[in-house]
Amino acid sequence: MTVPADIQASVIPKILLMNKNLRSDYNRKVKLVILYSGKQRNSEWVMNELTRSLESDSYQYSDIINEIIPVDLSNESNLEDILKDPDIAAVYITPLRGIDIGRIASLCKEYKKMTIGGIPSYNDYGVTVTFDSRNNKLLININTEAAKEEGVQFSAHLLKIANIVR
Repeated sequence: MTVPADIQASVIPKILLMNKNLRSDYNRKVKLVILYSGKQRNSEWVMNELTRSLESDSYQYSDIINEIIPVDLSNESNLEDILKDPDIAAVYITPLRGIDIGRIASLCKEYKKMTIGGIPSYNDYGVTVTFDSRNNKLLININTEAAKEEGVQFSAHLLKIANIVR
């Protein structure tokens, strides 16, 4: 992960607000699912840091995110049942080893949930938004093909400043 979790946390609510479909479909606050593996120290650490940062007073995530739902994929959690919740707007995928990112992305497309991850190569597996850095500058990578399949329509402003992939 090239971008610290607290920096990602400061950007995620803004990205959610730049989804035109989310703004028009929801007049209520939404939920963010964070997928991690409790058996992988880095994955669990990222989940904890992201949650702590989003819940801290320094980021006003509460304007859009009502609830953060950590889901430990190392347990027998049924991701499909979780994604059926219509209030879940997005799924953040922490660094994971030995777990099929493409399968997660496919499930999120099926249930029309925006996917976000801190690993740039996740775009290749169908994750819509990832973060990277170059010369100490934050880069937002957007897989426009994946976004379309998830039913995400980003504002022109975000697309103008983002790095478009695929």
